[in-house]
Amino acid sequence: MAKYLSTPKATRSALSRGWFSSSEGDDALDEDQKEWLFKAIHAIYTVYRCCAFHIPHEEKESWYMATLWSFLLPFLNEGNTLVYRPGEAVSEASVLRKNATRTLETRRVYGHKIDGLISSTMTRLEFGGIEAAKTDEGAQSTKALMDTRKMAKLLKDMHDCIVSKTDDANALHELETFGLQISRTKVTIYRLRKIRVDGPHYQLVNHGSYMFPLRLAAAAIIRLLAALVALKKSMEEMDTKIAAWTIPGVLFEHEVLIQTLDSPRSSITDESSVS
Repeated sequence: MAKYLSTPKATRSALSRGWFSSSEGDDALDEDQKEWLFKAIHAIYTVYRCCAFHIPHEEKESWYMATLWSFLLPFLNEGNTLVYRPGEAVSEASVLRKNATRTLETRRVYGHKIDGLISSTMTRLEFGGIEAAKTDEGAQSTKALMDTRKMAKLLKDMHDCIVSKTDDANALHELETFGLQISRTKVTIYRLRKIRVDGPHYQLVNHGSYMFPLRLAAAAIIRLLAALVALKKSMEEMDTKIAAWTIPGVLFEHEVLIQTLDSPRSSITDESSVS
């Protein structure tokens, strides 16, 4: 990471040597992934440098989201496939679930709020969320990190919303929704999918926790970024599947098209014959 201070070319050279490895991808990085990491490493190194290479441990939740994790906005939005909206956002999937039985006589109910929503540029459907939480807010806390019920409910709402928009059986077997739970310098990655197609039960799987070290340590940061690159790659692949399941194909009615093109010609002939 320190090589970035000498030249951006040195960072690109390091990334091209294939240090990234993951059970979900190839050892070598493609050009897009190199670009994501190049920008993320620059942003993260800048934060450490501004903090005299020692991240504080007792700041407010908002400080970590706005400073240390701010690289997620360009990182997830890079490539024009995913849309990451940070801040207190209301989930549309949650709104649909809560108002499914609403009538004209009942008031509309608001959906769950979350600290960040991830959706698709192609379908506008939500399939990921980011929640910030602390671990030491005490017994009165409503956002304890170990309590994943809110995250699980939200990911289930997103799952059900997508399934409701398709008749493709593959969606029930393959659809996953993704969650990131952030506590100060720690991020935990979750995925939710249905256990059985014909059953009501879902499974929320913890795919590991990763941390920014308080003092600059490149190996730990690289492990965290490698996990996020693998996650983004999985989300982009899922986004492609969701688009295939939910966007109907365009059907061309050839006979109608010929009639439409022939109509002006016949009308012109009729007008000339009248004149």
